[in-house]
Formats: sequence, structure tokens, C-alpha cells
Amino acid sequence: MNHSPRKNLKPSAHAFQGLFSLDPPPLRKLPDAYFDPWESLIADLPDLLLAGRLRLEVKKLQVLDTMLLTSLRERERAYLVLSFLAHAYVWGYPKIEGVETFLPEALAVPWFKVSSLLGRKPVISYAATVLYNYRRLDPNGPFDLSNLAVINTFTGSMDESWFYLISLAIEIAGSKAIPAILKIHNLISKSSFDHNPQNADKNELKQLAEYLNTISTAILEMTPILVRMHERNDPNFFFNRTRWFQSGWKGVENNIMPYGLFYEGVFE
Repeated sequence: MNHSPRKNLKPSAHAFQGLFSLDPPPLRKLPDAYFDPWESLIADLPDLLLAGRLRLEVKKLQVLDTMLLTSLRERERAYLVLSFLAHAYVWGYPKIEGVETFLPEALAVPWFKVSSLLGRKPVISYAATVLYNYRRLDPNGPFDLSNLAVINTFTGSMDESWFYLISLAIEIAGSKAIPAILKIHNLISKSSFDHNPQNADKNELKQLAEYLNTISTAILEMTPILVRMHERNDPNFFFNRTRWFQSGWKGVENNIMPYGLFYEGVFE
């Protein structure tokens, strides 16, 4: 049987940027004061939601130029900030404020543009809540739950922070498996395997066993971290508060947003 050759896979810089690259860490604030109007809102986001003032403050914003975001980390930070602000604006305080189906231009346009620059859609994602949203309490300390904190949340609660941190810690534990997976792919793609391990030499089989052991070890480290989710994240709070803000608007149940969200000033 003829098989088309497989290409060797290598970890791309983009794949490991952020979580898998500790230097530089995610930005805690955009450095250019030009973007302070965004940063001021997200700094007070839980309080603005509680006071019912977020939508009023958003409507005061001007459209800012995303071309002034000069680095990848700045674009990631902007995507995080705009994602949190947009979702908070749309969904409002749970069960008190109504849902908005019109996103003002001051959020919609820069959010769409910065999302495009990152190859993402203008909707909140795991990248915004977790991968771009952590810091180490001690910059020289360990990269684990004993030394990690979240930069921004919707609710200002320990429960929401813990939900993100557990996800991050699982990523950290599992990150060592990714190079091993790529090495296995490249190893078994060699002609000596020919889709039959019996054709491989002993050194290749030894390498394969080592890579599989690395993956197994990573999985064993990830599992007990997941079990810790309930330590500081109340399921009721998550379901009724945290999850509320992370909902999308495509195919939303109960016809809450039957026509989706209108992004003012965005034309595809």
C-alpha cells in the first residue's frame, strides 16, 4: 500500500507564545497612556457592573486606533481588555440588566481589528480569560498554583480567578507533552517504520517509549489539578455568575439574541 509522506512538525513560535513562553509575560496594562480609557474601565469592571454604570461609561468612549499597538503582547492585552468589556456590556449584571444586542463602535471596531490581527474572532475566548490573563506573584518564583494570580475578572471574585487558574495550571502541566507528541509524529513518519513498528530499529523504539512516558507523566500531573477545581470555585457561583459573562451570541438558547450581535461600524 502506498502512503503519502508526512511532513515533519515543529512547534511554531506562535503556538508557544504566551503560556509556554515566560518571557515576556502577559502585560498587566497597556503601556501607552493613549489606551488608558480602556484600562480604566477594566480596572473598575466588577464595580461598574455592580453599580450598573458600565454601559454608560462605554458610551463615552472614542474609537481608538489599534495600529498604535506595536507588539504581540500589546495586541493580546488589547484583545483581553476589549473582550471583557464587550461581554460585560452585552450581558450586563446577571438577572438584573437586560441583554444588549448592539455593540457600540468604540468597542466593536477596535475589537474586530485586534482580533483579526491575532487570527481570532471578536468574541471572548480561552486565550482572553486564561492564556493572556495571568501573572506570577513572585516573578522569580515557581510557575504553578502557589505563585499564580489572575490579572482581570468580571466579578472580582476568588471563584472566578480560581476557575481560570486551574485551567492555566492544567495547561502548564500538559505543556511538556506537546513537544513529545510532535516528536512521536515525526518519528513514526520515518520510512523505517513503514506503518509497522517491527521495522523500526531499537533506538527508535526506545525514543518512542520515552516520548510516550513523557505524555503519560503529563497526564498524571494534570489530573489531580483538575480535581482541585472545587477547592475555591463554588459551582453555583460559576453557573450563575462567571459563566453568564462568557456566553456567546451565535445560536443562543431561548431566543435571547435571535439575530446575534450587531457590531457598529464593522463591515466584512
